[in-house]
Amino acid sequence: MDGTTPQWSSESVAKNTQGVDAVIDGHSHERFTRMVKNKVGKDVLLTQTGTKLKTVGELVITPDGKLKSQLITESNGKDANIARVIAQEIKTYEPLLKQPVGEALVQLRSNDPATGERIVRNRECSLGDFVADAYRAVLDCDVVLANGGSIRNEIKTGVISYNDLLEAFPFGNMCVVLEVNGQQILDALEMGAISYPEESGSFMQVSGLSYTIDSSVPSSIELDAKGNFMRVAGARRVSDVKIGGKPLDVNKKYTVGGTSYMLKSGGDGMTMFKGAHLVQDEMMSDADTIMEYLQNHLNGKVGEQYANPYGDGRIVIK
Repeated sequence: MDGTTPQWSSESVAKNTQGVDAVIDGHSHERFTRMVKNKVGKDVLLTQTGTKLKTVGELVITPDGKLKSQLITESNGKDANIARVIAQEIKTYEPLLKQPVGEALVQLRSNDPATGERIVRNRECSLGDFVADAYRAVLDCDVVLANGGSIRNEIKTGVISYNDLLEAFPFGNMCVVLEVNGQQILDALEMGAISYPEESGSFMQVSGLSYTIDSSVPSSIELDAKGNFMRVAGARRVSDVKIGGKPLDVNKKYTVGGTSYMLKSGGDGMTMFKGAHLVQDEMMSDADTIMEYLQNHLNGKVGEQYANPYGDGRIVIK
């Protein structure tokens, strides 16, 4: 609703179409429930629930096909019918979720063991290295760029279940490989370091690549109104980029793997990859790619190569 191109706001879509009975809006963190007239004068229910579970949206379709909606601020307990459906779904999928896919001999960390604070969004960590290595091995590419915001949980020592992977990677992102030039990689690394030392979901965990962030250099990235990368207008924070141990060549072509969210769809403002040649397009999900790496490249065991919680020195910060 707010801050979008006017013709693509949810209200404009509802007003200029027909055949849609309700629009559940999102992302702009507003709270409302109202009716608007569509292109042919029929009512369309338009609703959004805000953010951080301040309210929960309830949309009811009555047996005669009418719609009603409200924003709920308090819960009075479980709905018996819904609880029954949830219990049945859990029973159906529990065997798959509990299925062991490997074993971690060391804890794969996204938090600082010394403080408990999250580090995956502003420094290298062992889970970031593991994930990036998994993508590079299975996707067979030169380099992997994995945004820290896609990693949501640690993987503890012991048996790893499929559910453990889904809790760490809950978005169901699909993996892709692009062919890009070195300049695009350089720009992506710079974008990932835009907020350092503050956290950023775009912070790059990497494989096949190493780089240095100079925290004394302020970010000179210019963004558009929606927070998308436009250009680096001044000095760069990222330097000493090496691919396969050799200095990055801004004109050379490299294959870069990762998730479609960032590489293909421009998530986290990564517009520098727009129009790049797709080498592999969404063949496997992130969790399944990691499972493939664990079972077929590590013989089912995560070992000492990931023992250091702060990674193996791919990202140097000065």
